[in-house]
Amino acid sequence: MFIPFVSTPKPTELNKRKGGGGSFKGVHVGGFSKPATAYGSGGGPTTLLPITTGPAPNFGGRYAGGGDRKSVYGSRTYGSGYPGTSGRGVNGRGFPFFFWPIVWVGVVTPYLYSSEYGLPGSNYRPGGALMSTAFKSGSTGTIYRVIADNETTTVLCQEIDNRCHSLIVDSNVVPVSNTSDSSQAQPEQALQYYRASSVVLTLDNYNNSATFGPEGTPDTQLPTGIDTALLECLNSTIGEAVPLVESDHKPTQHSVWDWVLVAASGLLFFLTFMGLCISGILCELC
Repeated sequence: MFIPFVSTPKPTELNKRKGGGGSFKGVHVGGFSKPATAYGSGGGPTTLLPITTGPAPNFGGRYAGGGDRKSVYGSRTYGSGYPGTSGRGVNGRGFPFFFWPIVWVGVVTPYLYSSEYGLPGSNYRPGGALMSTAFKSGSTGTIYRVIADNETTTVLCQEIDNRCHSLIVDSNVVPVSNTSDSSQAQPEQALQYYRASSVVLTLDNYNNSATFGPEGTPDTQLPTGIDTALLECLNSTIGEAVPLVESDHKPTQHSVWDWVLVAASGLLFFLTFMGLCISGILCELC
């Protein structure tokens, strides 16, 4: 089990939970529309996005796709979760999972907000406008929040309810504000980013000094007295269930009998050819 600040994320064998497995269609990026599936493996080849016209943001020349389930986990740093890419910030990056990174508005630190991805309420965002879901612990009152696009939020709420409901006493979903709002999650409260920083898990009243400090500043430790059981449940559920765009190219599965049939066909052709040679019909070729 991966816990922020405590352990290193490791790939896990994914088993679809009872009642889960939500999906949705129409993840639109650069003129492409792709379905996304909970518990899917993702991956596949990358696609060069074409130049587009119109009111939607133009990401022509950037690459999309290729991100798989094993590379979903980032860290507490905004800009993490991009396979093969390090450093904080998301400006000018591609879309390994097709989804856009979340945006933090109303902050003075430049790397935390890039206008190229629009405001949280933008309907051009793959999966829809950003939503924030609060989950309150039934044992300690700890409040965790998950920020993601609308479609991803719908899927994750279903999965979290399936897997973590016994730990949660209350929850609610609200749109992420297009302006600074102190009542909503703040970037310094981030515990874990996922899927190329397109999803984030936060903790109310946590203040990570590294968020506004120089890059490389050590992260502030988690406060004591929080509900770690709920944290583990939320973190593992998001990592395993967050919807991914499936690869267009799946390897073909062949059974043993498929290969036996191919071998038998080849042998039959060879015997027929030799029989014709012996009978003199194809003597010139033999």
